[in-house]
Amino acid sequence: MDDSSSEVENYNELKFSREQGFFDKSKGIRVLIGVFFVLALFVILHFREIHVEVLEFNSIAPGYVVAQVDFDFLDEETTIIIRQEAVRDVGKIYQIAHKEVRQRRIEFENFLIYNQNWRKDTNSTSFEEIYHGMDALEKGLDQVRFTDPRTLQKMHQLRLPTALRASATPSLTWAIMTWADSCGVSSW
Repeated sequence: MDDSSSEVENYNELKFSREQGFFDKSKGIRVLIGVFFVLALFVILHFREIHVEVLEFNSIAPGYVVAQVDFDFLDEETTIIIRQEAVRDVGKIYQIAHKEVRQRRIEFENFLIYNQNWRKDTNSTSFEEIYHGMDALEKGLDQVRFTDPRTLQKMHQLRLPTALRASATPSLTWAIMTWADSCGVSSW
């Protein structure tokens, strides 16, 4: 008999009581709890602080960057090889040293001051006009650059400024290079 009485007790223990609990009695309390959870969820999702890191232009990012636009990771070795090939395609660009231009200008000024024979050849030109012409020539020589036609073409392709670049033919290039070596003109 013990078995049947224990089975009845186990059966009665597993039954849920039919009485309603505190939260089951009122629909208003259930609605209030639902509204409370919805408001709590809204506050958590709406007012959460999203940390957006502002990146500096041309700087290395401290971590991973999630971007909406696809980008590639550059291969440094390939980049170095391509840069070396580009350098081989570009010839030298010569610039007349400012010191050399300034020295020639001083020599010409001394010639004008100490040798008055130039006044016989130029009756209508004053010293001030020649002086202003020397200023313009000095500025022009400081800004002009000499290079080969291939380099000039490469600069046009890359849309680099070529306004004050002069294309030199092979004989002129050889003459400029020998003159550059003798006068101390710097390669640019």
